[in-house]
Order: sequence, then structure tokens, then C-alpha cells
Amino acid sequence: LAVSWLALRASTACPPGLATYDAPCALLAVLVFAYGAVAPVLTLLGLYGSERPELSETETLRATGLVAIGTLGAIFIPDCVAFGLGSSAWWDRVSALHPSQQMLESSTSLFALFATEASMVAHRV
Repeated sequence: LAVSWLALRASTACPPGLATYDAPCALLAVLVFAYGAVAPVLTLLGLYGSERPELSETETLRATGLVAIGTLGAIFIPDCVAFGLGSSAWWDRVSALHPSQQMLESSTSLFALFATEASMVAHRV
């Protein structure tokens, strides 16, 4: 959902009213991306505080894959912070200075969304 918001918000197809929700959406997206990066690491290190059984080989492999996915997802945190703090004024200025940036940002976010979904499916197979 966080990547979907970012892809739509950065695109030329962004609905006019979506910008009014930049601050809460950006905050939620940052939390999602940060959790996605930290939670698998905590799982692998066994730092959740409660007594848990040791991870199986398959669970360790999946958690390691989630560390990689979470790290890539965390790359979008600066964009989310910029939208949250700068909103339309910031994005309009960037778009005016670099017209192709809207296409680049939205397509990058969209490809990240596809990659994340594909990775989740691959981990289940």
C-alpha cells in the first residue's frame, strides 16, 4: 500500500485531492518501509523478547530474503519524507525543474511494487 501511494502520488495521474493527505500517508509509508526493513533483521537475530523456537532453514532463507526486500523498500523513505514535509509545493518545484521526474519516480515505485509482490509469491512457492 505504501508503494502504491507513492507511485500514484508521484505520477501525472495523481488525483488532485490526494495531495491533501500527503502528511499522514507519508508518515504511514515511512513506518511501513521502516518496519519492513527492521522486522526481518530482528527475526533473524531473535530479538523479539519472547522465547521462540529456532528458525528452520526455510524460515531463515525467507527472512533473509525479506531483509533484502526491506532494504530496497527503505530506499523510498526519503521520497516519503519529502512528500510529507514539502507536499505539493516541493513536488511542483521538482516537476517544473525536471519534467521527466514524474515519469521516473512513478515508474520506479511501480516496478518496486511489482518486484515486492513477485518476491512474496516466490517466497511462498
